Amino acid sequence: MNRSSKSASLELVFLSLVLACAILPSAIRDFATERPKISVRIRDLPVDNLIDAVLTGDVDLAVGPDRPVSADVLSQSLFDSPWVLWCAPDHQLAKKRKVCWEDLRGHSLVAAGRDHEISVSLMHRNAPEGSRIMPVHVVDNISTAMGIASQGLAATLAPAYVGVMAQTFGLVMKRVVEPEVIRKVCLYQSKARQSTPAAEGFAMHLSNWLPRWAKHRSQGALRRGNQIVLNPHRLIEPPLVG
Repeated sequence: MNRSSKSASLELVFLSLVLACAILPSAIRDFATERPKISVRIRDLPVDNLIDAVLTGDVDLAVGPDRPVSADVLSQSLFDSPWVLWCAPDHQLAKKRKVCWEDLRGHSLVAAGRDHEISVSLMHRNAPEGSRIMPVHVVDNISTAMGIASQGLAATLAPAYVGVMAQTFGLVMKRVVEPEVIRKVCLYQSKARQSTPAAEGFAMHLSNWLPRWAKHRSQGALRRGNQIVLNPHRLIEPPLVG
């Protein structure tokens, strides 16, 4: 990518706290080495406002979980990440190589935000009414859920990519299977408005940088024996509606 002699700025919204605070700053830093005159600003918005922010032009780009979009919004899949269980090393489930949904019964679960709460309920939506797995506690931030899990008060279900933060809490990761559910992380742009060269440049950068980052994280987890190989029987998490 050629260096630009023109100054420009763009605004992005990242719906995941982990993406915004622990992953994307590195992507922005690498982009800045090639395009130092482009300023990238991150905005935090509720997940329900993701598509509207792109449609109205409040942000130039958005990165977040797979969502239904209209014909005016372009959605590009960046990487897949399996939903896994995060728990303290001395948690009863930490002894298992992998965890089935049935194994979660009788264990306290904490969900990080309404997005995670809905996702967890959808993963087991075909189970009989009396046997569904539901979080017993919902907090606003993933860091709070991890703090609770680190003390053994509950375990939390979250995409594997949050491991970049979970490691700082000393949590261990366990695959959840039968079914294994996959979260898709996507890049969103408006098709109704012409993108600026700055936005197009950063969108191209993210479409290359984030898949490489996700692949590197997966390979690192395999070397540590955490078993997050995506299998052909995985279940893609349905786009969350509202």
